Amino acid sequence: MASDKFNSIVHVLAQAARPLSPTGVLSGKTFAAKANIATSRAPVDCASRVLDSYTGPFTSTAVRLLEQAGGVCIGTTNMDEFGMGSASTHSSHGAVVNPQYYPANHVAGGSSGGSAACVAAGLADFALGTDTGGSVRQPAAWCGVVGFKPTYGSISRFGVVAYAQSLDTVGILARSVRTTRDVFGVLDKWDDNDVTALPLSVRGRKAKEGPWVVGVPEHMLLGEVGPEALEALELALVGLKKLGHKIVPVSIPALSRSLSAYYTLATAEAASNLARYDGVRYGENEKGHSFGVEVRRRVLSGTYTLSSESGSHYKHATLVREKLVEELNCVFACAHSFVGVGEKDKDVARNGPDSGSGVDVLLAPTVLGRAPERDVYDQITRNFIEGYAGDVLTVPASLAGLPTVSVPFNGVGIQVMAQHGDDATALSVSEAVETIFTQ
Repeated sequence: MASDKFNSIVHVLAQAARPLSPTGVLSGKTFAAKANIATSRAPVDCASRVLDSYTGPFTSTAVRLLEQAGGVCIGTTNMDEFGMGSASTHSSHGAVVNPQYYPANHVAGGSSGGSAACVAAGLADFALGTDTGGSVRQPAAWCGVVGFKPTYGSISRFGVVAYAQSLDTVGILARSVRTTRDVFGVLDKWDDNDVTALPLSVRGRKAKEGPWVVGVPEHMLLGEVGPEALEALELALVGLKKLGHKIVPVSIPALSRSLSAYYTLATAEAASNLARYDGVRYGENEKGHSFGVEVRRRVLSGTYTLSSESGSHYKHATLVREKLVEELNCVFACAHSFVGVGEKDKDVARNGPDSGSGVDVLLAPTVLGRAPERDVYDQITRNFIEGYAGDVLTVPASLAGLPTVSVPFNGVGIQVMAQHGDDATALSVSEAVETIFTQ
């Protein structure tokens, strides 16, 4: 493996295993897994001193499937501690450096910044990350690679350390949509070890053939969106229109309340999940082995949310989430996976009585602007609320569990969001956008 100047890989497998399937779909492809995804051959420390050098007793389903398909795992990647952060600077291993701007020190994004950086640097053909509120898509945009958050439950979470279990999704980072599609084809399997796995009856929806109807959510065109992101969106929309696809504006009011709802729900679930790291069940019980400042902040926030004095905040956040899904269902042309879709009527559901107004995908910027320099980012995020605000464009798809692909362009990215279960269409449209960007 080439030298890692970017602090992207934190545990290198001294001797990568030979491909289990020399003729598999991924034969000869190398990959890395985020340090919260278990492999029995490397520590799964979540970039935390609490789990320093901890190695799990088994390998995650995702890594196992990739290795069975011929993929070779080269190591585990740096991240924000327990997935909590947006720049991969909150890590016991030190911060990740963005290869796009090296030797200048720009942040890589987070929390899967190590996965994005190692792919961007050519250290691996693809990588696994986890996306709870944008943690695959945002670093992918900033590092100039493709980032895919599939439908919630489509990739097994068995062997993945939980942050917020109703939001956590294993995602894929690669240098092309084609590679992303190949990897997803291997991982899109039901797993009886994962209680959140999508049932077989709602998997396998075929991609919508063009021409597509592309919606542009007006509530995501915020004043804070910078010129680079707006330029990328305009280029994608003009290109798609030239190819014969229809562009329409759409109104989804609940999008404007998604960020606060997300942080209410995510921190509450984090407080519950991280209670197990008490030095008895998991983690070290020694001086110096404690959570970092960002994790402590979110756990305290979540603990307050779960208290009797603040129960109304949690309830309100769940209602916002439900309203968002309801509004999205009214916009998309095909039905949500769990709305009257059985094994025999997947294709009928696309234009059935429960379908929406005709939008096949939504297009929006992934990030507000390009990756800032580290010192600039640190200055901005001294007010931690400003740091959270950067997630405003990515959390809606996480709250709704939608398949979303970030396609890179000029230091930013464009998100292609499809209906729940319509991963194939999201990937097809993303491939078209990728072609527009590379012409």
